[in-house]
Amino acid sequence: MYRKVCSACIVVLTCMGGIFAENALDTAVIDITKPPYNAIGDGITDNTGAFQDALHRAGEGPAGGKVFVPRGNYLIKGNLRFRPNVTLEGVWDFPPHSPQCWEAVDSKAPLPGSVLLAVEGEGDPEGTPFITLHTNCAVKGMVIYYPNQTKTNPPKSYPWTVAVNESGADHCTILEVLMVNPYQAVNFGRAGSGRHFIRDLYAYPLYRGLFVDQCYDIGRVENIHFWPFWGYTGDDDPVGRFVTENAEAFIIGRTDWEYMVNCFAIFYKVGFHFIKTAAGSPNVLLTQSGSDICPDAVLVDDCQSHAGVSFVNSQLFGRIRVSETNTGPVRFTGCGFFGATREKAPKEPIHFEIAGTGHVSLDNCHLITLSPQKDINTCILARGGGLSVMNCLFMDAGRTYFQLEPGLRTGIICGNTFRGVSRIVNNAKGNVQIGLNADERMPEEPGAIVIDNTAPDGSFSTEGTWFLGKSGSDYMGVVSWAEKGDGSSKAWWRPDFPESGRYEVFIWHGDDPNNDHAIDAPIVIRHKGGNTERRLNLREKAGQWRSLGFFDFDQGRSGDIMMHNGANGNVLADAMKFCIQK
Repeated sequence: MYRKVCSACIVVLTCMGGIFAENALDTAVIDITKPPYNAIGDGITDNTGAFQDALHRAGEGPAGGKVFVPRGNYLIKGNLRFRPNVTLEGVWDFPPHSPQCWEAVDSKAPLPGSVLLAVEGEGDPEGTPFITLHTNCAVKGMVIYYPNQTKTNPPKSYPWTVAVNESGADHCTILEVLMVNPYQAVNFGRAGSGRHFIRDLYAYPLYRGLFVDQCYDIGRVENIHFWPFWGYTGDDDPVGRFVTENAEAFIIGRTDWEYMVNCFAIFYKVGFHFIKTAAGSPNVLLTQSGSDICPDAVLVDDCQSHAGVSFVNSQLFGRIRVSETNTGPVRFTGCGFFGATREKAPKEPIHFEIAGTGHVSLDNCHLITLSPQKDINTCILARGGGLSVMNCLFMDAGRTYFQLEPGLRTGIICGNTFRGVSRIVNNAKGNVQIGLNADERMPEEPGAIVIDNTAPDGSFSTEGTWFLGKSGSDYMGVVSWAEKGDGSSKAWWRPDFPESGRYEVFIWHGDDPNNDHAIDAPIVIRHKGGNTERRLNLREKAGQWRSLGFFDFDQGRSGDIMMHNGANGNVLADAMKFCIQK
C-alpha cells in the first residue's frame, strides 16, 4: 500500500535537511577562506586569528571536525593550538620540490599548494611550537615554510614546527606534509605520544628532524625523507655545513615499539640517534631505511635491554657507533655499510665502533669503504659488550677488518667472505670464536714474487698522502693512489729475493675511469747495477702485467721499486711481480 505525503511536509523536511546539512558542514568541515573566518592566502595578510578561531570551532563538538585550507600562501604571525579531534587539511597533489619551486621561494613568489608561512619564535628554539596538537589531531596535505629563515651558518633558530601538547597527546597524525626549512621539525616527545602515525613527511630540518619519546604504545613512522632541497650547494654552502656539523635527523628516546619504514636522511651529523631520556630507552624496528653521507649514520647511546634496535634491509653511509652507555642488543640484517663519509670526516675507525654492555650482531650484510682515506683502516672496532658477525661480505682489500680489544666479552666471527686477506686482530680477553671464514687469495703466479699494495707483511709501504681507490680492474680489488704533486708522496715495493739472479719486473694497475691518471708516472728501480727510472703511461694497458725490463738483484732485500707523484696526473701504486730468469 502506498501512502501519500503532503507537499507541505516535503517542503518542511527539505528545509530542515538543508539546515542540518549546513550545520553539519559548518562544524565538521570548515573552509578557512569562507565567512566568518575569511582567511586570505596572499602571503601578506596575517591569518593567525582566522586559523585559531576555526581550529577552536572545529573542536567544540564531541566528534571534532576539520579545517580545510584551499590553495594559497597563508601568513601566520603567531602560533596555532589544536583542540582534541581536529584535522587541519590542505590540498596535496605531490610534494612540490622542483628547483623552479625554490627559485620562486627565494623570489618571494607564491608557493604551490596549501602553504603556511611561519615567522613566530625567531631566536627562541625552546619557545612555543608553531603547531601544537592535542589528542586525535592531524595535520594533512600542508606545506610549511619559514620565509625569514637564512642560508647562513648558523641559520636562525625557531621552536619546533609541530609538537604534541605539554600534557601529552595520543593518536597524533602527520600525513603528506612538506616542511621546507624548519629549524626543528616534529616533536612527538615533549609528553606522551602513544600510537602516533607519521607518513609522507618531506623536510629539510636544519637542526632537529623528528624527536620521539614517551611513546608507551606502538608508534608508526613511514616514508620520511630529510634532504637538502632548500638551496644546498655542497660543502661550501653555509647552512649545509651547519647541518652536517650540528644537525640530527631522527632522535628516538623511550618507545615501547616504534615501527619505522622507509625513513631516510642525508648530510646530517647524525642520521639515527637512539638515546636514553628520563622516561627510558628506545625499542625500535627499522626497515628499508637509510642515512647517507652522515659522519655518524647510526649512534646508539642506549636501547632497551630486552628488545633493542633492529635495522633490516637498510643502507647506511657513515660510522656506526654504539656508546659505552648502551645496554641493549643492536641488530643489522641484510644491510649495506659504506664506511666513512668524506675526506673531511674525522679520522676514526670506519664502519663500526662498539662499546657498552649490549650485544651487536650483523647477519648477511656487506661492508665497503667509499672514503679514499688510507689511514681510516679498521672496519669493526669492538671495545666492549658482545659481537656476532656471520655470513657477511667484507669488500675492502688492504684494511684491517676486525680490531677486537680486551673489553670484548664474547664474539662470534663465522662464515664470512673477505676480499683480499682477512685481517682480524684479536686482543679480546673474552670468549671469541673465529672460524669458517673465506678470504680471497692472490692468483697463483708460479715461480714469481708478487707484492700487492694490500700486502700485510710490510713489503709495500707509502710516504706522504695516499688514498685507497677502486677502478674495477685493480689487482686484489683495490689500489693506492696519490694526486699529482711535487714527488713527496712515495710508494715502495720491497721484495725478499730467494736467490741472486736476473729478474724481469712487471707492474699492474687498473683503469682510468676519470681520465686523470698520469702519462709520465715516474718509477725508479733500485737494482744491483744502480738506479733506473721509467716513465709510464697509466692510461693504457690497464688490468694486465706490463714489463719494466730485466734487472739483476742479489739475494735478500737488495733492491726495491719506488714510485712518486711528481707527474702530470694522479699516480697509482698497485702490484709488482718479479720473475727470475733461468
